[in-house]
Amino acid sequence: MSDDPEARLAYGITLYSGEAARVAEVGKWGEITVGWYDSDAGGLSEQLFSRLYDLIPDAPALEYAWQKEDPARDHWGVDLVRSGTWDYSGWILVATRGPGETYPYASVEWSDVMELDLDALAHEDRLPDWDARITAAITALEITPTQTTPKWLVFPFYG
Repeated sequence: MSDDPEARLAYGITLYSGEAARVAEVGKWGEITVGWYDSDAGGLSEQLFSRLYDLIPDAPALEYAWQKEDPARDHWGVDLVRSGTWDYSGWILVATRGPGETYPYASVEWSDVMELDLDALAHEDRLPDWDARITAAITALEITPTQTTPKWLVFPFYG
């Protein structure tokens, strides 16, 4: 893990940005307010993947919540990616390439330039599949993002 900042590009939906949730179900302090999430009980990532895992038909019982992340990620085809720093994080729900693979993204170190082919991004063959996966996960999580559809997102990432 690098200590240098990066700019990243990924396809998804913003769930947290800055200090507040970017969903309709938001509480007084900017936290997500749905039944499966307890802001006092740990991180969003662990609870989100635990919820998605618990919705997989015939999924075997697992002892620890962290064990649910990889199987949930593979089943739903999404990942939760942090933006910003550990102290000031945002969270983005992104489509993955497929089971056992990471989310498709491009990154550039802080002093480099990233060239984007906007036509290629707009005509990416997998967009309908990625849209469907993200939409299915959002529906299962019972959240309503303020970003109405998945999009290509550029976001900061630091270490």
